Amino acid sequence: MQAERRHGWRSQSLVGSRTPQRFRAGARRRRPLKCARWAAGLWQPGLRAFPNNWSESMKAVKIVAITIVVYLGIVVAFESLIGLLQPAGGSTLSITTFERDGTPHDRVLSRLESDGQLYVAANHWPRAWYNRALENAAVQVTLDGDTSDYQAVPVTGAEHGRVDDANSLPVVFRILTGFPPRYFVRLDPR
Repeated sequence: MQAERRHGWRSQSLVGSRTPQRFRAGARRRRPLKCARWAAGLWQPGLRAFPNNWSESMKAVKIVAITIVVYLGIVVAFESLIGLLQPAGGSTLSITTFERDGTPHDRVLSRLESDGQLYVAANHWPRAWYNRALENAAVQVTLDGDTSDYQAVPVTGAEHGRVDDANSLPVVFRILTGFPPRYFVRLDPR
């Protein structure tokens, strides 16, 4: 024991990582931040450095921000899958739109009917086919295996409301697509 104690101090062999800093030889006492705040009149005994409501509001902001980012990720993933897979079924048609230089682009769309007229809708955020159809109204439509020439006419006003009411979208679909505005095109045979 005599070799382990020197002049009332513990030897280095007795001082381990579990010994608090204040008991180690040569330790300096640091002035806490609250002393500077107390001197400036910003701190009172019993108060934290930042108020509780500030940290709670930051937690709420972080939760809202993370929720928005996750929701946008779901919308982007859903829209990308729809664009890549282009699911075709009994109620779909294929529309071919043309660029100014004549380059054709095919897109599978849902076939909508109202009062004996054939319609398609731009239900998603990516809508290059819709913009091309507005620029060049001469389109080709493949319906049940038969390809025909059609004239694409944008739908507005009362006709838009009538077609939208007759072909409403489910709420879940609108949530997954990020609530895009819905535009209709009437396909008139040429």
